Amino acid sequence: TEDPAFAEGFKFYMFDDGPFNMEDADRCMRKYRGAPPPDAPNAMDAIDRALRVNEREYLTELFLLPALRAHPMRTLVKKEAQLFVIGYANALARYAKSCRTVAYGQSDDEWDNKVGHALEMDAFFKKNGGRDFLFLNSRYKTDMSQPLHTLLDSGPIVATFDRFSGRLHGYWRNAWTRGSVIVMPYVSSVALDHHHAPPRPKNPKRTYYFRGNMHRWNGERHYLPALAKHLTGADFAEVSFVAFGKGSNFEPVLNATAFDMRESSVCPSPEGDTPTSLRLFEALVAGCVPVVVGQANLTAFTLPFPSLIDYDSLALFSLPFKEMVARKDKDGLQEFARVLESFAGPDAVPDRRARLESMRAEGVKVYERHFSFFRNPQGVTTSMLFEAWVLLQRQGILQGPHTP
Repeated sequence: TEDPAFAEGFKFYMFDDGPFNMEDADRCMRKYRGAPPPDAPNAMDAIDRALRVNEREYLTELFLLPALRAHPMRTLVKKEAQLFVIGYANALARYAKSCRTVAYGQSDDEWDNKVGHALEMDAFFKKNGGRDFLFLNSRYKTDMSQPLHTLLDSGPIVATFDRFSGRLHGYWRNAWTRGSVIVMPYVSSVALDHHHAPPRPKNPKRTYYFRGNMHRWNGERHYLPALAKHLTGADFAEVSFVAFGKGSNFEPVLNATAFDMRESSVCPSPEGDTPTSLRLFEALVAGCVPVVVGQANLTAFTLPFPSLIDYDSLALFSLPFKEMVARKDKDGLQEFARVLESFAGPDAVPDRRARLESMRAEGVKVYERHFSFFRNPQGVTTSMLFEAWVLLQRQGILQGPHTP
């Protein structure tokens, strides 16, 4: 993001008035969920109490939209912009049903269609078929009106999550096909990000740490207990996060997990429903080196901001569990454990132990700069804009150092 061609020459215009304005929707969602308004001193403290499990991690717009409005690269003059950000957020619109006004329409589809009509009438959208427009899609549910979905899938860049989520890949099929996608990080918990604390002294009883559902659709997480038998100080436990229901029930689990992760050195991050998960980012902020267990040919394309981050400097990567156990020449899980022990075990190889410590420090540094929605939303936003800048060059819309 320090590239002079980007830092000094890139400008974006943001559509954030009329049907694109999400400030009332933000306030409505918070009011409906019992959270303080966004400008309250303790507004962020209540996020994990107000939102249900598996909502907060996807609601990037709560942080990105205010950061975009105040971003120094924003211009109020369309002809000065190289990128046009669509300020309408489908997720917030759906969460704001209880406060909807006539200005936005009396139904979900009506609001969507007002946005679509405004884009279709815009001269700058017409100029490049929307290919230099950016839409924030952090909602896994696919309940957008058909006209708006067709319009957004036909040209704009879509900022969303994991490339290999079957639902998202199927819904934004044209965007994926033409490569007009920016992969975003998930929003970490209040306990780990907003209430950030330095990593704690390492607990030898918790060198390796995992909490989560060990029976997800993908990832073969059910092998984790068998792996733990070969590790020194493995603390792996089954926790079905969705079983806690509303956020207030889940918050104590998040707080306990944050404490434990800060005491740990290595945090396995196997595939879940998709190749990457929230666990990867939470491990980084906690100072616990993530071990991404999955298919390298998929994982390599699902990590956020690849133009800016060297993931080999902050995470370990391994084969999927199913490939480990399929080996005929040796016990794959035991061999995997031997490698992990050479980094973090009681008899770790000195240069590997040093590398692990370097990775922990680098992971925290990268998280602070690129992934911290609570404490550095402008950093996350700038990283997203940089990837958009690179993408526009690779697609021939802009000329610059990344033009093929």
